[in-house]
Amino acid sequence: MNKRLIYNHQKGFTLTEVLVAMVILSTAIVSLLTLVTQNLRITSETEQRFVASLVADNVLAETMAPATLPDNLTSAGEVELASQTWRWRRELDETVIPGLYRVRVTVRLEDSEQILGSIVAFREGA
Repeated sequence: MNKRLIYNHQKGFTLTEVLVAMVILSTAIVSLLTLVTQNLRITSETEQRFVASLVADNVLAETMAPATLPDNLTSAGEVELASQTWRWRRELDETVIPGLYRVRVTVRLEDSEQILGSIVAFREGA
């Protein structure tokens, strides 16, 4: 009689328990992979915006340094930085205050129309 009781209380997992555990584990893995993918995308976008702001700062510094205004109030150019080509555009507009100009610099990647960095400053005209 004791042998029957021992066989009825065997230890282990049923097929249903194993399947439920696999579903829970696979859901967790998919969620983790999605999180890692989003993190990589956001990191890449942040890096691009940072480099674009560096390009904008450099163009603005070149505009603010000389004593005289540039000949062209609107100009554009390209620069190679961080293994990518960046297109910048600089616009100088006269404000309602005579002799004061607004300088706006925008930066985007060579093959994109999305502005990734921009900066605005004011300077005196000479």
